Amino acid sequence: ELAPHPIDIQPDSILSGIVGRSVLNGCPSWHHQMLKSVAGTPLRVTGTTRTADEDTIEVIERTDRPFAVGIQFHPEAALCKRLDNAANAGRVMTYDSALAFFMAIVAAAH
Repeated sequence: ELAPHPIDIQPDSILSGIVGRSVLNGCPSWHHQMLKSVAGTPLRVTGTTRTADEDTIEVIERTDRPFAVGIQFHPEAALCKRLDNAANAGRVMTYDSALAFFMAIVAAAH
């Protein structure tokens, strides 16, 4: 089962532009692998979750590209739960928040 949790978002990020807020609640994820650092890369951490005593990287963006975003959670799972009216649908991000990721990808492709 994916565990929904909040993600803190950097205000000047692509992600912030996609979701229009500084915290995105109900992000479904299952962390069995994750990034520890982006040091020495053109990547920037733009979304984190506080776990125990450290920030877990949830979102990265390339600073040298107009639209290159990597996420460590599953908006598609939230869409499915919302569309299926799953018993736990109320625990994940809203339909509009989840759909915003896919709309941003389509808009960037044009």
